[in-house]
Amino acid sequence: MSDFNTLDAPSLAELGQQLGFAEKLLQRCYAPYRVVFYKLGFSAGFSLHVHIAPISHALLNEIAAHSSYSDDPDGNDAILYLSREYGERDLGPEEQQTQRIEIARLREMANELLRQPGNFL
Repeated sequence: MSDFNTLDAPSLAELGQQLGFAEKLLQRCYAPYRVVFYKLGFSAGFSLHVHIAPISHALLNEIAAHSSYSDDPDGNDAILYLSREYGERDLGPEEQQTQRIEIARLREMANELLRQPGNFL
């Protein structure tokens, strides 16, 4: 399954709730300039899935400083940059450790949010 239009109404409603919660979580943890969502799933063997990324001013500055990207980056530049510069390479040991710490922090914050009225999964 690779298209939203193949989901039934309850599944779409649940997806909307999950995406809203994920955005709230990233906003709470990182206070980004924006949160972007991009739907993928057209490569063989991959079902529909959504990538969600907090976009900070620091990331936009990093993109602007890169010779292969616009000096006034937008959401598309951010998505491409994150995918190409970070998503298509192996993480080094220090980056792996940072990733583990951030995953734990996100899980802890998600659990805190879920304990508050009006937040649910």
